[in-house]
Amino acid sequence: AIVPINTTSNMSCQDISVNGELQALGTIASTTEAGCYIGKVGNNYSFTASSTTNNNPYFELSQLGNSRLKITHDEIAGYSIFKTNNAYDVLKMNYQGLTVPLNLVVNGTTTCGDLHVNGTLTSSSGFGLDLQSVYDASTTAPHITINESTTTGAFQIKGNASVDSVMSILNENAVETCTISKDGNIEGNTFNCENITVVGNTITDELIASYRVVTDDLTATGTTTLSSLEVGTVLNLNMINEHVGINCQPNSALTVCGIRDNTPGITDGCVCMGANSSGVDYGIEISNPSDRTGLIDFTHDDGTDFKARIKYVGSSNLTIETESYPINLDPKTSYISLNGDVRQPTATDTFGIGTSSATSALSVCGTTHNGNTNVAGVHMAL
Repeated sequence: AIVPINTTSNMSCQDISVNGELQALGTIASTTEAGCYIGKVGNNYSFTASSTTNNNPYFELSQLGNSRLKITHDEIAGYSIFKTNNAYDVLKMNYQGLTVPLNLVVNGTTTCGDLHVNGTLTSSSGFGLDLQSVYDASTTAPHITINESTTTGAFQIKGNASVDSVMSILNENAVETCTISKDGNIEGNTFNCENITVVGNTITDELIASYRVVTDDLTATGTTTLSSLEVGTVLNLNMINEHVGINCQPNSALTVCGIRDNTPGITDGCVCMGANSSGVDYGIEISNPSDRTGLIDFTHDDGTDFKARIKYVGSSNLTIETESYPINLDPKTSYISLNGDVRQPTATDTFGIGTSSATSALSVCGTTHNGNTNVAGVHMAL
């Protein structure tokens, strides 16, 4: 049985030793009577503070009347609260879990399923969160939720002044495969993604995307392997079909849409493709200085400069040249109309009708119209 000690004044002693039972049945002290209980509960020893209904029992450590640590149970809210210096709630817990209102510093290893952070999460030795066991035991991937209850602010990782990288990604063999540095650079062996959106200038040695890259400014110093590249609305590269589009999605090796300049006036010359300003005609403008030549070449894969050529020399003339082949004009069922003079360039050149091997200034071969007087004209032939 519990034998009470009643006193009307302070009781002072050096040590208090309690070895008896706190409760005859070995349970926590009866809640029918409020008070502080010290004693033995079964094989364990206990200090119990019991309060009346809707009052908050607490345990406190103080220094000369100044509270240093206070553990309180908020009866109405249902929280157990750890408070320091009588001012700071550093820990709150209930049946739903643990809440850290201020900063949480972990010097060892922390293993958890879902981590919800509303304040600052720091680690003096760097983060080494191992979520593999959680992943293996779960049907969904483990994740970290930052600022879940707020709509402002971003997830921030701050790098110490003595380190270059603020995040490292390791593979299953603990080999570093990707790092994010303090200056914003992402480095890795291979960078695969479906979509990359670049606002400023991106310089890369190798860029691989499984779907497409959208960028305003992309500079590649090495090999760039993409399935699709969109630079603003101007350049579109489709690497799967090997198509290039300018101002459009390409549907052939090269597709050009947009307006061309009919009078580019570029001193060094240029090639302009597209529609005129009114969209009436579509064509290619080859603009060259007056003392230069503009041309279109047709050639083979044997390294020959050209097999056939359409050439405009300065402001002189337009010529059609071939390496050693004849020039055939075949209007099929229509006709060839020449508006202007037909002249021989030199006195030694020949002109043939009905033959490809003229030997005279004018060679006419073939048959006459058999004297049909219904067709007026001069008929020459054998």
